[in-house]
Amino acid sequence: MDQFLRSQGFSFVRFSGLCGRCYAPFHINNNFWEPMCQVMWTDAVYMRDFMQLEGVSPNKLLRLAAILHTNFQYYDLTHYVLQAYDKQTGEGVAGRYMKKLLP
Repeated sequence: MDQFLRSQGFSFVRFSGLCGRCYAPFHINNNFWEPMCQVMWTDAVYMRDFMQLEGVSPNKLLRLAAILHTNFQYYDLTHYVLQAYDKQTGEGVAGRYMKKLLP
């Protein structure tokens, strides 16, 4: 799956929401399903190559930034996308974002 997605112009970002369990008879907080060592499933997050943002419209960049911030809490990528937005529009949104993020 990874090779196919990369061949289609996507880049792996990270695993999200690791779910697993402990090996029996070990458990944490009386919960056998508390993830520790054995990963049972996860979501792999891919996105179009985020290093190629020059041809993306400002409107799409703002939507992408909103998704990255709100849905995934990828603050570094959000800032990166906002910098691309600023480069096209000259607005300075990335700096304001950082001031709100890191007061």
